[in-house]
Amino acid sequence: MELVNKFKNILEEKQAMEIKVLNISKISSLGDYFIIATAKNESHIDALTDYLIEIVKPTSIEGFKKDGWVLLDFGNVIVHIFSEESRGFYNLERLWVDAEEII
Repeated sequence: MELVNKFKNILEEKQAMEIKVLNISKISSLGDYFIIATAKNESHIDALTDYLIEIVKPTSIEGFKKDGWVLLDFGNVIVHIFSEESRGFYNLERLWVDAEEII
């Protein structure tokens, strides 16, 4: 949970929008937490991604800022950074409706 709070605070400081933390540990083996955030534009996605990578090296990175969605896998914590358009399109909150929203 310490890493979750650290990432959430960083995203808030860097002006990410609509930050949500979902506990997926009881419904998935993918990890324990999803952090979902919206960025203002491609440059903002890039900046948020770069900053998180500087703090902790992810296990893997999927997606590209030009696609409007970057996934950073830190093991038990998975961070999704979306453009506004992509977040609305993929609507992870709806797909993971059974997950407990903790923040």
